[in-house]
Amino acid sequence: MEIDKLVKTDFENYLDLMRQFRPIDSDITYDTFCQIYDKIFTNSEIYVARVDNKIVGSITVIYEQKFINNLAMYAHI
Repeated sequence: MEIDKLVKTDFENYLDLMRQFRPIDSDITYDTFCQIYDKIFTNSEIYVARVDNKIVGSITVIYEQKFINNLAMYAHI
């Protein structure tokens, strides 16, 4: 198993995985995927687990800047 960041070329493989959990519009284009990807990656990251180059799992890490704790940065998984 390999774990790395989601990349834009994972478009079809990632959406196939997500469709197993929630309904997703089947008309999502690569361009739309890339636009949403860019928004998500402004203060988050998506990591995927791959087996034989097929995505079998994912997590999202969302970063939150705080005023407390000496301006700490928190991550939510």
